[in-house]
Amino acid sequence: METYTEKIIFITGAASGIGRELACQLAEKGAVVVATDINGAAVEAVADEIQKQGGNVVSYQLDVTDYQAVKTLIRYIISRYGQLDYAFCNAGISVGGEVRDVPMPDWHKVLAVNLNGVIHTATEAYKVMVKQGFGHVVTTASLAGLVYQPTLIPYVTTKHAVVAFSRSLRLEGKALGVKVSAFCPGFIATNIYESSLMSGSTIDEAMKLNPFKLVAVEDAVQMLLKGVAANKELILLPFYSHALSWLTKHAYPLIRPLMLTNLTRYRQLRKVPVEAEEPVDASTT
Repeated sequence: METYTEKIIFITGAASGIGRELACQLAEKGAVVVATDINGAAVEAVADEIQKQGGNVVSYQLDVTDYQAVKTLIRYIISRYGQLDYAFCNAGISVGGEVRDVPMPDWHKVLAVNLNGVIHTATEAYKVMVKQGFGHVVTTASLAGLVYQPTLIPYVTTKHAVVAFSRSLRLEGKALGVKVSAFCPGFIATNIYESSLMSGSTIDEAMKLNPFKLVAVEDAVQMLLKGVAANKELILLPFYSHALSWLTKHAYPLIRPLMLTNLTRYRQLRKVPVEAEEPVDASTT
């Protein structure tokens, strides 16, 4: 297995949740951590906390939807450290609600962060790693990237794309010395739920449909790092992620009724009425 000691590790979305825990655990393992987030003050606070514990970390404000900013920062990291061993493309947001309720700006935002942000970070890191002949790109996808989930379609769409991107890039990178893994966790105890963009319902209503216990973020990141060290193509956790993924792929007719049942329960729980469609002005068509 690989070791993370003295490795140069780039992390996006490091101000909270999985990204923050990654920064903390990797610093404890002796890595040189480059922690980035769109919230500059928050990621700086994370870096300060890690430094007080003796960790080697620097922080930068970074908007992963800004391609030039991502490209510039990664090139700067190479000029400063001489190499890049790992890139954790972790920044992401959640958008929920039925498609009939989700406003187009929310679609644009989730596509920009969850898909374009991953593409910007992963491809720029990948180019560097190809030139140096080694490296490991890790994308944070989701169990949502392996199953189908009504009421979460914008999020599911981006995560399926991330899984496809990661698995395809892994094939391209294999003979070039670059490894690629996709992290596909189930429900993890992070703040992504509270910060979700919800339409037609609340996050509390949506979470009532979740039958599974949240996995502690500390445990999830430990399992993630073990999976990366073992160079797994897909890193799934916890146990039900394996089962739901397998059923979706090999026995979808068995799991489809569960998805429909959850949709019915969601519509019963939602407190926001479905808005009437706006009238079309025939003079503009």
